[in-house]
Amino acid sequence: LIVGLVQLGFYQMMISYGVAHTDASRAAILAYLTPFFVTPIAVLVFKEKCSVMKLLGIGCGFAGMLVMFNPFTFDWSHSNQVFGNVCLMLAAICTAGPMLYIRYTKWTPAPMAVFPWQVLVGTIPVLIIALISEPMPHIEWNMKLIGANLYCGMIATAIGYLALITVSRKLPVINSSIALLIIPLSLIHISEPTR
Repeated sequence: LIVGLVQLGFYQMMISYGVAHTDASRAAILAYLTPFFVTPIAVLVFKEKCSVMKLLGIGCGFAGMLVMFNPFTFDWSHSNQVFGNVCLMLAAICTAGPMLYIRYTKWTPAPMAVFPWQVLVGTIPVLIIALISEPMPHIEWNMKLIGANLYCGMIATAIGYLALITVSRKLPVINSSIALLIIPLSLIHISEPTR
């Protein structure tokens, strides 16, 4: 329930709102602040060991985030951008909480057995919010849109989340959260004008 609702549902909503109000490169950075939320909780609450190398990795990641997202050059008076950035940071929290839950809770069923239910639980609030915010959407169905939806739903989201859940169960949560930093690094070339 927690994984489906928070990591799948609320995360997707926060990403959607965040990307709509800020540029893609900033979104890629802020949405993956997860290690900075996971590490203190994992160390202080769950007594996970944090080696010097992990701290160095987190420090390098944090320094890189500060370079890429310079808070001193950000236009804090632009309320839409502030809203978008807050949504993206909430998305990172929506990944951090369930990662800790997945790692430190005893699971009886295999991730594949519960994943369809997690997707269903995560889809319901997204669908409700979508219908409330745009009750009569105008969608021009074509093969490109259908292909993009199939790819995003079945491959990018489903396989990606299933892999994250599986890795989060097996590895120390600090390691799996640090591994997520490869995503913004791989998206570094994306840039578009700020809206």
